[in-house]
Amino acid sequence: MASNAEQDRQELLDAIQELTSAVGKNSEKLDDAVKKQVSSREKDGKERKKLLQGNIDLNKAQNLNTLKLGGVINGMFRLRGMLGNIKSSNDELVKSLARAGQLTTQNYNDTLRVFRNNNVGMTQALAAFADVVNMGMTRFGKDVLLMTGQLKVLGLETKGLLQNVRFNSEVLGMSVDGNRTFAEKMVSSAMRMGTSVDGLVQAVNSMRQATTNVAAELGPTTARNMQVAAAMLGQSTNEGQKMVTDFMTSIMAGPEAFMKAGRLGVTAGVGMSPMEIAQMTVAALGRVRDLAPTTGAGAQHVFAGLEQFNIISREDVVLSRMRNINIKKLTDSQLKEVTKNVGRMSFEQAWQNALFTVQEFSMKVMIGIADMVGRFGNLIPAISLGMTALGVLSSVIVSVPVILSRILGTLMFIAGKGNLAAGGSALSSRFGSMMPSFVGPLTPGKESVRTGLGRAAGAAAFMGKAFRVMSVLGLFTMGVQALAGLKGVAAGQAPDFLKDLANSPGLVGDEYLDAFNKDHRDSKAQRQESIKIQEEQLGIMRGGLSTNPSESPLYALTAEMSRNILGLNRLVELAEDGNDMARGTLNNSVLNKPIGILKPGG
Repeated sequence: MASNAEQDRQELLDAIQELTSAVGKNSEKLDDAVKKQVSSREKDGKERKKLLQGNIDLNKAQNLNTLKLGGVINGMFRLRGMLGNIKSSNDELVKSLARAGQLTTQNYNDTLRVFRNNNVGMTQALAAFADVVNMGMTRFGKDVLLMTGQLKVLGLETKGLLQNVRFNSEVLGMSVDGNRTFAEKMVSSAMRMGTSVDGLVQAVNSMRQATTNVAAELGPTTARNMQVAAAMLGQSTNEGQKMVTDFMTSIMAGPEAFMKAGRLGVTAGVGMSPMEIAQMTVAALGRVRDLAPTTGAGAQHVFAGLEQFNIISREDVVLSRMRNINIKKLTDSQLKEVTKNVGRMSFEQAWQNALFTVQEFSMKVMIGIADMVGRFGNLIPAISLGMTALGVLSSVIVSVPVILSRILGTLMFIAGKGNLAAGGSALSSRFGSMMPSFVGPLTPGKESVRTGLGRAAGAAAFMGKAFRVMSVLGLFTMGVQALAGLKGVAAGQAPDFLKDLANSPGLVGDEYLDAFNKDHRDSKAQRQESIKIQEEQLGIMRGGLSTNPSESPLYALTAEMSRNILGLNRLVELAEDGNDMARGTLNNSVLNKPIGILKPGG
């Protein structure tokens, strides 16, 4: 018998140990699971944080782009943005025509027609015409005017080129078309070579006195060709442009130049072409290199002697040694193509080009308005005075019903003693009786008085001509209703619809979300409290078992079961943290943000 009891006890202990081992293995799995969950949560947290930051950045960029797009749309669809300041543009063009002595409707239209469909905006066209007028060159033709507008598109200075065209036309007697072509070639050539357009034009214009002398000595054709040769040699350099024109002047203009050219082995003659003049200049520079003294001590004295006898100068020597001084033909004019390309690639220029016709039409309308104002100008003061008087009278007429409505509304509130029915009666009279019976039944009793006052208030609103009276009366009536409602609620006499609204459940809003979150927190607290109680019970069990060495297997089993419970709780906590993180990321996602729709002009 004893042996059987001992055997049963041993079998029980073995079973407990086997169960403890299984529970221990499960505890180890739970520990591994907790570690993996913690690691995964940390990794997931970093990814979510990165994603959230990306969403925030995307939202910022979207908002910024929306603002920029709004600015573009706002500028495009506003009348001022589309047409510009038409009144000012019209005034500018009229004054320019007046200064030129060409202020007629035909000249007004012809001037604008020059720039139409030529990739020149209205602002640029008006600025170009003003420059031409200021230079006294309106008679030089449409092509010169269009060239000036194209230069404005490119952002180039126009005064120097206009001076060159004017000088060659008026002083040298050359054709305007030929001089304009030369000016456009200078611009195109400098742009092709990547050198300064303004610098080249200024260098050529600096030869005006020398050109005048050459025109007298060798003829105007040779004088003009000298300018062309200077542009051919100077287009490929910036610093050498003025040095080229100075050297060319020193060997072509005046008796001293004739002597210097002879010493250098060249001679300028009548009717020389631009290429012949350029070749003569290059040959003279080659002779300068040959005559230049060797650099070093004492060269100063040699240069002084050479300059004294007008053979060569120090500047001539430096110019002869510049490698980028060579002969290049001037390219054909490319202003038309270049300005067209600007319109293709510049949104602002394309927009201005597209609106030119609309702006032109609007400016012509301004002429008609100006003519109308001019014809009826004497009547405008009288009309203005009459309109002012009507405005004052209208204000007086409108103010009477306003004052009356306020008085009636006050009486209505007093008669109603703060009850919502009074406000309701007035509101019903206002909206339900736009053509009310002005005399209501005023039988004794508060309800009849309130009804009559409400109708009177509605009549006052109807008499008031404009929405001013109705809006003032409406606001006052709503204020009366609000005050009456508050008073009724304070007295415990709130209408049924207010009570129903206050007691109505199921409105999904902040209260629902607060209740949901409270239940979530309560559930979590209850679970933690249950775990705490279980841990206390386990502690009691451990204390009781520890006094009995024979019960150590049960103690080990209890410890492993405690580890299981704690591990499961940790997994639940991690899962809830993950859910909270996911909800937070979703709530902050850019996908949940409202998208604003911008309206044109808004």
